[in-house]
Amino acid sequence: MAKRSAEEGASIKLVSARDLKALAEQCDGYKRKSDVAQGHMRELIGEYVEKKNLHKQAFSAIQRLRRMEPGELWLWRAHFDDYWTKLGLEKIATAQGQLVGAGTEDEAEPRGPRLVEEEAGAA
Repeated sequence: MAKRSAEEGASIKLVSARDLKALAEQCDGYKRKSDVAQGHMRELIGEYVEKKNLHKQAFSAIQRLRRMEPGELWLWRAHFDDYWTKLGLEKIATAQGQLVGAGTEDEAEPRGPRLVEEEAGAA
C-alpha cells in the first residue's frame, strides 16, 4: 500500500521477505491439504456413481444449490421452474423413459414419471 507524507514525498510500504515467505508456505500447506481432501471427495463420489446409481452432474448441481442462501436459492428456483416450463423440458424429459426408484439395481423397481408426480403430490 502506498503511504504518502507531505515531507517525505511518496513512499511505498512493502511486505517483508520473511512475512511473504511465511504466508506463501502456509498457503502451500493449505493447498496440499485441499488437494488431498479433493482427491478423497472425488474417490467417494466415484464409488457412489459406480455402486449406488449416483448421477454425478446432478449431485454436483445439488451441492452447489445447498451452499446458496435461502433467498438466493428461492430466486434461482423461480427462474429455473419458469425456464423449464417455457422451454418445454418436462415433455422432453418424460419422453425419455422410466425413472428408477432409489437403491441398487437389485432393489430398484421401475417407476413411470406419472407415478413420481402422483407420489410427490401425496407427500
